[in-house]
Amino acid sequence: MTKIISKQYKNITINPIAGSLGAEIQNVDLSETISDEIISDVYKALLDFQVIFFRNQKFEPISQKLFAKKNWYSSNLSIC
Repeated sequence: MTKIISKQYKNITINPIAGSLGAEIQNVDLSETISDEIISDVYKALLDFQVIFFRNQKFEPISQKLFAKKNWYSSNLSIC
């Protein structure tokens, strides 16, 4: 079964890492307020690639947790 990857990311840049598993998301600063459109693209990338990476982010662990809780809590994802 071939997985179809969404090619329409309007607000982010995707760099696939290993075929259809894993991708780096570029042009997103997680320390800033992120629009719903960007969050939608990030979520679509997560569904398409199962694993996503945000490189070179500069924020404290508590900020990371707040970001995750604010943006992903209602999507039924597991957040540690």
